[in-house]
Amino acid sequence: MTPGQVRQELGELLVQMSQPTTPDDVETWTRALISYEHDLDWADREVSLLRKAIANIRTALTAVKETP
Repeated sequence: MTPGQVRQELGELLVQMSQPTTPDDVETWTRALISYEHDLDWADREVSLLRKAIANIRTALTAVKETP
């Protein structure tokens, strides 16, 4: 799930939470929040890897540009 999708899901979850709740609802929402955190952790790792790749490519381009 992308960060945008997590944001949308959280909005929907907050609407649901404003309604009368049961212990089962609380358990379901807790599991959903854990899942969202996992998805965001995964997205953070992917972004970090992409940033490293971009930095490596820029370094390579600089080296090519500076090569006579």
